[in-house]
Amino acid sequence: MVLSEYPEFSRLLTIEEMHEGEIKLNATKEEGAALSKRFGIESIEKLEANANVSESGASTDSNNIKINVSFTALITQKCVVTLTPIRNEINSSFVVELGVIDNDDMDNKGLLEDFRYNEVDFANIDVKTGFNLGELVSQYLGLEIDPFPRSKSKSDEVSSYLHETSTEHKNNPFSVLRDLKKN
Repeated sequence: MVLSEYPEFSRLLTIEEMHEGEIKLNATKEEGAALSKRFGIESIEKLEANANVSESGASTDSNNIKINVSFTALITQKCVVTLTPIRNEINSSFVVELGVIDNDDMDNKGLLEDFRYNEVDFANIDVKTGFNLGELVSQYLGLEIDPFPRSKSKSDEVSSYLHETSTEHKNNPFSVLRDLKKN
């Protein structure tokens, strides 16, 4: 498995570490700063994930490992209208099913045959390098971040100002002509 070009929040798990139970991940301040730079937001104050590992979830393959992951993040973004900081709490979860492969024994045909549709995401664990759970959490966090955040109070004020009915026709210099047209 090739590690992502973004190793900000990395928790590499080997086959030996993949046993039933719970795995907890907490991002450090440095990891949060690197992830906030990656996602183009102001800051990530907190990123915590809990992963529950169990064997063979949705498929009939007993070699597969199912991981239920829930994560919480506290992020700060800028409002796209007023540029004021907005703090958001993200709570999300996902399920991934991992299949163990050995790259020495697998060719392209084997990869195509190994693909199957499940209700969960499917990924492969390389026997030699393992699986990066932190990167997977980072990717799902990126999907949950609002690309166009708007602060409720200030954005609504600007929006109501833009859509307000104008009273300019009373002070308009051509209002005299409107009166002539009516007569």
